[in-house]
Amino acid sequence: MAVSNTRRVAGVASFTIDGSPYMLVDGFVWSPSTVSRETSLGLDGLHGFKEMPVAGWIEANIRDSGVRVEDFNAMTSSTVVGTMANGKQVIMSLGWCTSALEVDGTEGTVKVRFEGPDVTEVFS
Repeated sequence: MAVSNTRRVAGVASFTIDGSPYMLVDGFVWSPSTVSRETSLGLDGLHGFKEMPVAGWIEANIRDSGVRVEDFNAMTSSTVVGTMANGKQVIMSLGWCTSALEVDGTEGTVKVRFEGPDVTEVFS
C-alpha cells in the first residue's frame, strides 16, 4: 500500500546551486523580504516607521563532501534552489555567496549564505 505524503509539512529537502546538488544537513533558512521596517518614536509618542531596502537571502548547512569550499567565494551570479518536503521551492537568481566560510571538521559541514535581489517561493 502506497503511503500518501499529502500531509507532509516538513522534513526531507534538497538544495542546489547552479544546478549542482549539495548534501543538505540542516539549517535551511531563507528570507524573501525586500524591505526592513523600524519603528520611529518621539518624546510625544509613535511617529510611524522607517523603511529601508534589504537583500533576500538563503542559508544552508551542507556536507563538506566532494566540495571545494573555496569555490563558493567565486560564486557571484548563482541560482540557488531549495525544495521542501511540502513541495515548496525557494529560488534565488543572480545570488552571491556572502558567508565567511567556516568548515566544521568534526561534523564535516560548512554553512553557506547567498544574498541577492530576489528570493521567490513557488508552490507545486
